[in-house]
Order: sequence, then structure tokens, then C-alpha cells
Amino acid sequence: DLVTDETGATKRLSMTVTLAERERQLSVARGEENMWLVQEHSGQTSRSSYEGALDVDVIFSPFFNALPIRRAGVM
Repeated sequence: DLVTDETGATKRLSMTVTLAERERQLSVARGEENMWLVQEHSGQTSRSSYEGALDVDVIFSPFFNALPIRRAGVM
């Protein structure tokens, strides 16, 4: 589940990965002050600015690579 702001920058991403032996969840959210809050499947939460990052990159997903390209007006 992906939510973006009016500029197309990531506000929240929630992912569930289902494997044969278990299911894992990850939630990543960027607040108004551009601080990221990451909640892992274990319940552990961390907070970081990630050097001003505006997007989340999910490996092998062209969709997530396209977000900053669209925001820059290249496409």
C-alpha cells in the first residue's frame, strides 16, 4: 500500500511479504519534518532523516523507480 503527497513523494509505504514459512510486514512513513519512521515485522521502530530522501526504492520494481522521474517532469 503506497500513499504519496501532492508532489508524488512517498508519505507511507506498507508491505506484506508472504513466504512458505512465515509472513512479514514493514511500514515506512515520512512525516511533515521529512523524518522517516520505520516499523519492522518484529515491532521494532526506528527514526531517521535518511539524508533527506523523499522516496522508498523497492528492488526489482520499475514502479518505485518511476516515482522520482515523474516528479522531476522527465516523463
